[in-house]
Amino acid sequence: MSVVVESENTYSRLLGWEVWNFMSIKHGMVEFDESNVINLKGYNDSGKSAMLRALDVLMSNIRPNRQVDFIQDNTDYFRVVAYFSDGVRILRDKYINGQSLYEMYKGDDLIFTTKNGKTLTKVPCVPEPIQQYLGLISFDDTVLNSRSCFEKQIGVQNTGSENYKMFNTVLKSEEIASAGARLNNDKNKLVTQINGTESELKSLKGLLDGAEGITQEMVDWLKVSDSRADSLEAGEVVLSSAASVKSSIDSIKVPPQTFQVQQQDLDAIYNLSGIASELADIKIAPEVGIIDDEVLAGIERLYVVAKELSSVKVHPEVSPIDSSALDLLGALASEEEALSGISVPPSVELVDSERLDALSRVLEIFEDYKVAMTRLESLEEDLQGVYSDIERYNEELKTTGVSTIRCPNCGHLIIQGDEHEH
Repeated sequence: MSVVVESENTYSRLLGWEVWNFMSIKHGMVEFDESNVINLKGYNDSGKSAMLRALDVLMSNIRPNRQVDFIQDNTDYFRVVAYFSDGVRILRDKYINGQSLYEMYKGDDLIFTTKNGKTLTKVPCVPEPIQQYLGLISFDDTVLNSRSCFEKQIGVQNTGSENYKMFNTVLKSEEIASAGARLNNDKNKLVTQINGTESELKSLKGLLDGAEGITQEMVDWLKVSDSRADSLEAGEVVLSSAASVKSSIDSIKVPPQTFQVQQQDLDAIYNLSGIASELADIKIAPEVGIIDDEVLAGIERLYVVAKELSSVKVHPEVSPIDSSALDLLGALASEEEALSGISVPPSVELVDSERLDALSRVLEIFEDYKVAMTRLESLEEDLQGVYSDIERYNEELKTTGVSTIRCPNCGHLIIQGDEHEH
């Protein structure tokens, strides 16, 4: 749950804070009056420092690895709540098992929580929504603009520009280090891709054994031949369809017995003008029997088929063939004549489509390899420049009296002498 709380002013005024089970304090509360000044007085070990430390824990998460020690004996957690003038209150809990809880309320409404559903989680730092509300500036897990009398500060308030220069140098060094880490990641990814490409090239090398004699002209010829073979297969399908049509025509038989024909049936027969030439020899007796519906349906199918075959010239010994089939046969004859003039070298074997695909992949892999190598060389040059910048910034830090080292665990730059606090 993430939220941005807006207020009338830039930041809301802190009205007070309240603690439970924190160090020696079972329950305590501090409130500002109209003067906005608090004067904490008391004997030693009366809880003055504990109240201030509790506020530091809530606002800047001081000593994140030792906060369990702040839990009062014989209790399981401590709680700190801060109250603000715009009705917002921020709650911070720490439990004996190391889990934490940050919550933000606006009046009685919960507007932010670090719970995962109903489950508590470990909170390593002040959550971003609360940082934005409080106006905190974080760097390297440290709140730069939060002052505490218990923790070492990176900078102090003064009228000069020393802090600005130091912070600017540190931030630039961190940015360069992050850029170097990203370049290393990119370099590692490229190396992994190159190794994978080399492995694929090695696996494809076996497919290329014995293919040294393959030329570009041969590949083009094989593509043309494959296209012509597809045309032949399409022609075979058309011929099969024509044969099926002929078989259907041959299966139509007219019963020899005839009956009286009605006038509307005769009109339908006379309207079959498209096949008049084919039916010229058919003579209808003056008195015929009634033709049933199946015969009429057969005649209608015969009319449709005859219309489709009307443009086909059939030799006496050849069965009727569709005109499109004849055109395809002519095309097949032309293809056969063209193929007969091509001489195939007897020493060259046919290459299957898988071999051709492998050759195409090899060409693509070589192109990708060239691009990857060019990119890798550019990244190496950029990385050398980054290393030079890092050395130069380290020298500048030394001139200011600040010495930095790199944490062996997280890789961040830290000021030498603060290793135990990192």
